[in-house]
Amino acid sequence: MPRMRLAADINDADAPDGFTERVLQVRLADFWKINSVKLGSEHDVILAEERKSLAVAALNILKGVSSLHIMMGGSQTRFPDIIIPTFEAAVLLAYLCMDPDLLTGECENHQPCPGKVDPLKSGVASLKRDECMRAVHDAVSRLQMLADISSMAEIGAQALAQLLRKGIGGLWRP
Repeated sequence: MPRMRLAADINDADAPDGFTERVLQVRLADFWKINSVKLGSEHDVILAEERKSLAVAALNILKGVSSLHIMMGGSQTRFPDIIIPTFEAAVLLAYLCMDPDLLTGECENHQPCPGKVDPLKSGVASLKRDECMRAVHDAVSRLQMLADISSMAEIGAQALAQLLRKGIGGLWRP
């Protein structure tokens, strides 16, 4: 028959006794039952952070492509390593900007999110919708400029402009 130990072991003074350990486990299980995120809830913290990280990555791609284009003279080119990443990152960023909860800077109950410190300097904490929209607008402008000599850039500029007019509407000014 099992025995309940009410006194701590002599060998391990820091460890709780068996009964206290079980009580703590039950309390911890009850805590997570009450405070866990329900499946299908509106706000998923992990998904929101992944989307913000994805937006930062797309923004950094657009900045990198812009720098590369400037280093190449900023002139018209058919170079696909300028056109394709510009289009792909801009489409991704445009879709992410269509999510009204993505870049608000607020958590649930419309309170500022804690943890504005960005220890890895990834840009997630300082991400702003205006900055993302400006990057998408610049990408459309770049693709329209390259469309004079590249049909790939022309098709990309048309598709991106159509997406922005259809999805974002008033947030984007052509």
